[in-house]
Formats: sequence, C-alpha cells, structure tokens
Amino acid sequence: MPDRPWDQQLKDFLKRTGEDLKKAGDDIRAEAQKLITEVRDPETQQKIRDGLGNLGQWAKKSAEEAANKIEEVVKRADDAWRGAPAKSEPAPAKPRKSAKKATKKSAKAKKKK
Repeated sequence: MPDRPWDQQLKDFLKRTGEDLKKAGDDIRAEAQKLITEVRDPETQQKIRDGLGNLGQWAKKSAEEAANKIEEVVKRADDAWRGAPAKSEPAPAKPRKSAKKATKKSAKAKKKK
C-alpha cells in the first residue's frame, strides 16, 4: 500500500513531537538536578528555613489582624441590627424637612386663610 501524503505528514509530526518532548525532558532533568544541588547546600537550606520562618510569622500576624477586623465589623453589624449607635460614630441626627416641602406647606397654609 503506497504512502499517502497525510501518512507522511503524520509521521513527520510525530517525529518532531518526539524530538521536542525528548529535548524538554532533558531540560527538565537538568533544571531539576540544579535545584537538587542547590537545596542540598547547607547555606541555601538555612536561607529557606529563615524565609519560611518569616513567612510563618507574617501569616500569623496577618491572620490575627484579619480576625480582629472581622470581629469589629461583625460587632458593628450586630449593633446596627439591634439599633445601638456605634461607639466611634455619633448617633444619626433626625432628618430635616427640605426647604421645598416647607415652602409647599406654607403656601397651602396661606391659601386656607
């Protein structure tokens, strides 16, 4: 059975893809070897430990701050729901009648007289 053009194209594609995968595998293997060598270095290990320690402290501090803020917001929401004024904010003033409404009422009162 003679080779059809698409058969040859498929073979060429598979060959190129196989070569690309082999090259990528070699690159990954080389990079992994560099990382392993670097991680085995005691100085690098200490830097990693220090970095992780700092990250842990930052995460703990950030979590505590977030918890405090959430607690504060929940307390304010609870106070607002119950109708209690917030401690840091003055109680809202009663709304005044707008000048337009006052003018209409005074005009109506004058008409009645």
